[in-house]
Amino acid sequence: MNEIKKRPEERKQKIERMFVTIFIIVFGLVTFSWLHILNWIFALIVLIVLVYGVYYLLVTMRHHESFSALPRLKELVAMDPIVFKHTIFDLFKEHGYVGKLAMPSSDNVVDMWMHKDGIQYAIQVQHRSPRMSIREKHVRNFYEYILHFKNTVGIIVTTSDFTKVVYYWDRPRAHRLQLIPGRKLVRIMSGFESL
Repeated sequence: MNEIKKRPEERKQKIERMFVTIFIIVFGLVTFSWLHILNWIFALIVLIVLVYGVYYLLVTMRHHESFSALPRLKELVAMDPIVFKHTIFDLFKEHGYVGKLAMPSSDNVVDMWMHKDGIQYAIQVQHRSPRMSIREKHVRNFYEYILHFKNTVGIIVTTSDFTKVVYYWDRPRAHRLQLIPGRKLVRIMSGFESL
């Protein structure tokens, strides 16, 4: 049954890749056929766009395939967001945290409040596609929100990843903000790391 469910998703990804590849090739052919009319500056701009397009396609494909290589993570991504949130809640309870799920609200900044060893944890759960890395603005907003609470550490758990800028920005704030990307989440769930 799982293989049947996976096939439409894989087909969709192949069609998407094929469409982008065809678009880049057609764009390149049409552009370079008119290069003798265009000035060199425009040609350079077009070339940069073309190179960036191919680079973006290759990086996206590699990034997605690296995530797909982890079967457990693939299962989490396919999971219903509400079920995923409850799964994370149960995971924290298994690691000695106590607390409760937050009531649904318009801001949805914190999904659950947990306690362990006298420290309060504000946890946000981000159920995302592997291609949708969490950006600095989102993390910064969450961090600024938890600063209003004393003795509180923020944790963002995601099925995706964080941008490099986020990891760099988080370094001096690691004592108040913890990031758990999809790969680390799988290791925690498999028992190779603890929360």
